[in-house]
Amino acid sequence: MCNLSDLVEERGIERGIELNLIQLVLKKMKKSCTVAQIAEALEESEEKISRIVETARKYAPEYDERKILDEMMGTM
Repeated sequence: MCNLSDLVEERGIERGIELNLIQLVLKKMKKSCTVAQIAEALEESEEKISRIVETARKYAPEYDERKILDEMMGTM
């Protein structure tokens, strides 16, 4: 049986994994990599990387990782 602390922990881990992916995508974007190149390098689908890139562009040029994550998590 799951309790609230297990759910909170699971959600935190999920957010941490997604934040790390966003950080990696942003690094690749700053090096002018294409969505296809980023997806291949990170072994993720082009669809997922494209969603991150499109969301990140809204926050250019600062690319606030947490704001990108919050928006992404709201749409997942």
